[in-house]
Amino acid sequence: MKSRCKPKPNENGGYDSAKPTLRERNGQSAKRGLNRSISNAAWGELVNKIEAVAAKSGIPVIKINPKHTSQRCPKCHHTSKENRKKEKFLCTNCGHYNDADVNGAVNIKIRGLKKLGIDPTRRAP
Repeated sequence: MKSRCKPKPNENGGYDSAKPTLRERNGQSAKRGLNRSISNAAWGELVNKIEAVAAKSGIPVIKINPKHTSQRCPKCHHTSKENRKKEKFLCTNCGHYNDADVNGAVNIKIRGLKKLGIDPTRRAP
């Protein structure tokens, strides 16, 4: 989300320099406000609020390490950087296809269930 947009050549094959417009910047300045708000977010306060609301409802909060969750296939468990191309996930081992964020969420759910001692392959009745 916070990575810099790649420059695209103009119609002459070169790159515009001096004062690039929004179009020439590939949306870089359009992302600037979003990037700043993400950087300035009080993540600790958000976690505390979630834990407080969950405690009132009797719901456990489990912290999961998100490392490699959007690069790991939930079907065959193959992990590779090549599995993720921008927003798309395509497993190079079994061919499983999904949105990378959805794939990451599925893997986080699986890790959470395992941490609770629940078999993630078991279907609810």
